[in-house]
Amino acid sequence: MALPKILPLSKTVHLPIADIDVKVYAFTVKEEKNLLISRDFGEISLENNLVELIKSKTEGVDVDTLCMSDLIILLVEILSISKTSTQDLSFRCTNEVNGEPCNTRIDIRLDIADYKINGTSENHKLVQLNENTSVELVYPKYNVVAPIRRKETPTEEDISNVYIDCIYAIYSGDDMITDFTKEEITEWFNDLPGEYLHYFVDFVQSMPSITLTYDVECPKCGNKRHFEAVNILDFFTPDTAE
Repeated sequence: MALPKILPLSKTVHLPIADIDVKVYAFTVKEEKNLLISRDFGEISLENNLVELIKSKTEGVDVDTLCMSDLIILLVEILSISKTSTQDLSFRCTNEVNGEPCNTRIDIRLDIADYKINGTSENHKLVQLNENTSVELVYPKYNVVAPIRRKETPTEEDISNVYIDCIYAIYSGDDMITDFTKEEITEWFNDLPGEYLHYFVDFVQSMPSITLTYDVECPKCGNKRHFEAVNILDFFTPDTAE
């Protein structure tokens, strides 16, 4: 006799940056076990597995086109229907008292769904470069930004790739141009007068961020530590955020 199959929970989620509604599904026991195992292979392995899991559990959008903020929201929502968005965390107080570490255990309960969206989206912003030319900008994709964020010293090419990824369309008079190749748009961007660079820098910096902040206070010595989750790994393992 066949065993009954239990369908995963699902919900509709609004992504504020992409400004679309998508459907997400809870992950399975096997998928959760694989995530926990991948933690032992380093942050890059865990982050890659998290992104692949989000892709497999999301309908209605190509996840590769999303920015970091929307990706974090997807992760939080998937976690909330898979098990819970509430996590019990334990810390050891690292404060020194009379020359000795306090080492008191601190237990807290944190709800990662209490994140805040900082800023207002200007996705698909139209920037007038001169009388006849304007450019439509979108926020850079996660898969473009993530490899750079892992580097201690990004190269000039790395930074340029982020700005180039923001270019959705170029308008010349009444013509809208979107069918450019990577080589063509790279050459176009590099040939721009330097005075236009700040439009791209300001736009990237304006991207709304998703953050979760919390404070931990030692019940014995009173020492306080402030934590801020700002990237996708922080939201999956908030006890490692700083």
